[in-house]
Amino acid sequence: MNVISRYDREELFKLIQAKLWREVIELFKNNKIYKQIREDPIANRILEDVFIKELILGKSFSSESNHVHYLEQFYLLHMTPGFDFKLDKDDFEKLVVKLATEYYEAERLKEAYQYAKNLPSHFFCKQVIEEFKRTQPVNVKHSQSDYIHLTETQGESEIDHTISLFKSEQEYLFFRALREAFPMYVVFPNIALSSIINFEAIQGLLQQKERSFFFRSLIDCVVLDQEEFYKPKYFFELDSIFHDSDKQIENDKMKDNIIRLAGHKLYRIRSRGKIISEKDFSILIRDTVN
Repeated sequence: MNVISRYDREELFKLIQAKLWREVIELFKNNKIYKQIREDPIANRILEDVFIKELILGKSFSSESNHVHYLEQFYLLHMTPGFDFKLDKDDFEKLVVKLATEYYEAERLKEAYQYAKNLPSHFFCKQVIEEFKRTQPVNVKHSQSDYIHLTETQGESEIDHTISLFKSEQEYLFFRALREAFPMYVVFPNIALSSIINFEAIQGLLQQKERSFFFRSLIDCVVLDQEEFYKPKYFFELDSIFHDSDKQIENDKMKDNIIRLAGHKLYRIRSRGKIISEKDFSILIRDTVN
């Protein structure tokens, strides 16, 4: 059905009866037709009681796939200069809350905030505004602000949920021993293979399983030369009984091959049954790594 180009009550009612909401909304964009609708007491009542209120309350429109779009059209008509269409204060507030709710429930907080800020004192809109602001970084004042921009997040939890990089005390002692053994270098724990090995250079030599493994694998400790833009020098793995499963044996073989293809050795260290001290680790490293 085409949008009517002049006011015709019967045609208007047909659009409403056929639920051609887009076409009805288009009528409101024509200031001349909108004025005639408002001046017609019967048409005006139908629009107020059947169309506008039902749309805003969502009783008849919530099942429509485009109902949020229709709500947005109402909002834009009300807010855009040049259109005579205006909702009364109560309906506009309901429309704002409806839109904010729709986007909030869809986990689209930014859009919910854009509508909620129209009603900052409304209890729900206030909640949306506060939650949105908690997700936004704030500017930090500092002495170099003329040429460096610095922000910080806000609203952090009172409980620290971070964890250590090290899975065991043995890993930590080994890390300390490496730092002591290589004072001219830096040591990074649990570093991703993909951050220190050129995948493009070796991918043609890898099997499909190895390619997939490459992007989810870590190295326990890597010694890097900071004077060479942190280029890796030595690779170390600290093994345990957890490396005895068939799956882990397969993973270890893939990691060994990847390091080999990258042009390096991978040193694997495993205790023969006792806890290794930091001193023992240091002696071992100095005895075996040139």
